[in-house]
Amino acid sequence: MLLTMTANDLDLLRQFTRDHSQDAFTALVNRHVKLVYSAALRQVRSPQLAEDVSQSVFADLARDAGKLSGTGFQPVHFLTAWLYQVTRRTAIDVIRKESRRQLREQIAVEMNNMNANANDWTQIEPLLDDAMDALDETDRSAILLRYFENKTLREVGEALGTSDDAAQKRVSRAVEQLREFFSKRNVTIGASGLAVLISANAVQAAPIGLAATISAAAVLVGTAIHTSTIIAATKTIAMTILQKTLVTVALAVLAGAGIYEARQAA
Repeated sequence: MLLTMTANDLDLLRQFTRDHSQDAFTALVNRHVKLVYSAALRQVRSPQLAEDVSQSVFADLARDAGKLSGTGFQPVHFLTAWLYQVTRRTAIDVIRKESRRQLREQIAVEMNNMNANANDWTQIEPLLDDAMDALDETDRSAILLRYFENKTLREVGEALGTSDDAAQKRVSRAVEQLREFFSKRNVTIGASGLAVLISANAVQAAPIGLAATISAAAVLVGTAIHTSTIIAATKTIAMTILQKTLVTVALAVLAGAGIYEARQAA
């Protein structure tokens, strides 16, 4: 089946579940990987850990695709919200597993290697996901659609099942709630300036090749391999072209035997 740019997330999930279509899963990854990676990076503060979180999130999506694409009604925007929440939980788990000393050292190294942003954004960025988490589900979805995915107010309204005016009011109210959240933490910025900063900075490009690496995990869906094995396997797929041939054979044996459990890199 040919994929089109107009296929919605639910259509792609159902195609992936029904036909085991890697093209459908790849389309979903390409559509959402920037949002997932950016949200992960803000929280774990390490590009490598953010890639690990992203791979884990999409491995969860591949595993749960059948449940998510079931016969029950799902709103158009449901996958964006689902991915964001799973990214949040996964990032928190990663942070908890890192020792405080190791995390502080890693932050220092990674921050030295990252391009400096505007001063306002550097104050907002570390708090943004906590602020988003404080919103109710509908307000959070409105912000995700409007400023993370840069949807028009009409598209936001359609996704939320409301009019353009109602969408505008909800977005404005949610931005004001975010502004108040930051204000209570001594970060002062106007609502309009906050909206501009979030729209310009909240989602950035994911590393080259990350989407392809994540998509490769789809071929392992349906086996008994644990999520950590999928993550380790997809990392291996990123090796040289010659090594990829050998890895493919090794993965086939691993999937068939089902007796080995790869450990996730620390």
